[in-house]
Amino acid sequence: MLFYLFGGMAILLVLIRASSPRDAVLGRIPGMDGFQDIKDRPQAETIPGLMIYRFDSALLFFNSDCFKSRIRVHIKAAAARPQYFLLDAESMPFMDSTGAASLEEVVGELSGQGISFAVARPNDRVRLVLERTGLKQKIGAGNLFPRIESAVAALRLPARSQ
Repeated sequence: MLFYLFGGMAILLVLIRASSPRDAVLGRIPGMDGFQDIKDRPQAETIPGLMIYRFDSALLFFNSDCFKSRIRVHIKAAAARPQYFLLDAESMPFMDSTGAASLEEVVGELSGQGISFAVARPNDRVRLVLERTGLKQKIGAGNLFPRIESAVAALRLPARSQ
């Protein structure tokens, strides 16, 4: 009986944590490889015109509102409105249809603000959902990148067209 009680509590704890997961705006630390959470590493510098965002969970029906609201908060809090928003999808193992609908809503909202949307490091499951839902076309196949570094290099081109 205790096994079921602790198992149920563990599942509840996972759902609570997954409904409001950690997220981060990422920046670079000069001289270091990779990108770091700017809250954890205040010396990390964001790239002008580009917001790199990581959502540390699958994008599912029970956390999709959190996903949308966190992006809105970060965009609003930015010192300057970014030209590009890059979703680092490495820590997003999958998304369901509600998550895809939320992502589509965010892409539309950002587009309406003149902010282009891109995705870095999507795994095969996320890429498949993007294709099946038509989000890949809305985002643009040229805005899906295998690495953050390749996205940063491509998105920083001043003459890049959509």
